[in-house]
Amino acid sequence: MAATSAGRSNALPRRAPPDAVGERVVLTGMTATVTAITADGRPAEAAFRFDVPLEDASLRWLWWQDGEFRPFTPPAVGQTLEIPAAVLRWCDGRRERRCATLGQRSVSRL
Repeated sequence: MAATSAGRSNALPRRAPPDAVGERVVLTGMTATVTAITADGRPAEAAFRFDVPLEDASLRWLWWQDGEFRPFTPPAVGQTLEIPAAVLRWCDGRRERRCATLGQRSVSRL
């Protein structure tokens, strides 16, 4: 699966993002590889490889819509899904409210 972002992503709580094409983030069950970066060095596109098929019952797919996370089905092989822009809000344990704006994204099944 590949994902691209058409908008700016503010700092979400996570480790430092990869900053070069080809850089990988390896997690249990998934590897993400940066395939494009923005002019200021942020990842703009990434390819994700999972250890199981995307339809596997061990995976749960959610997107942010109308103020809450809602389930969605990944696109079929060769198809692309447009995910609209969203503003995410959360508390970070210190009761501070934080938010991030995610631009419109495309998810393609390769």
